[in-house]
Amino acid sequence: CRQCPNKEFRSEVALHQHHRQAAGHPFCSPCDKYFRDEQALETHKAISHPEFVCKTCRSGFHTQSALEDHYRGKANTIHPNCPRCGKGFFDQFAMEEHSAALHSNCRCPACRQQFYTPEDITKHFGASPNHPKCTRCKQGFLDDMALN
Repeated sequence: CRQCPNKEFRSEVALHQHHRQAAGHPFCSPCDKYFRDEQALETHKAISHPEFVCKTCRSGFHTQSALEDHYRGKANTIHPNCPRCGKGFFDQFAMEEHSAALHSNCRCPACRQQFYTPEDITKHFGASPNHPKCTRCKQGFLDDMALN
């Protein structure tokens, strides 16, 4: 062992076991690998074991902002983006939770149904049989008071 000059081992297996168990030996448990010093271990961890991992596609990133940039990717088909503010999310459910919490003005007060954009709620008023429509223009409204 390079760090324990007075220790000798008869096999690579015994040396490997020593590296895993002895204190002060730079060892990566997930990879089952020994490194020559702490700096080499830290470099390995930074490259191979990023702190921020996408739960959907398992891509790794070294900062929270890099992970958020990944979610907001331009041609992103895996991670939905909020149509109101553009924020990216790891899945549809997370985006819907965000929308309900931050864009609650897009909730139909009569039906309690959540929509992502004001345009979506306007379409809902027109399509739903639970909302009155103008007989001339066929536009839907929240209620009779809004229609008149």
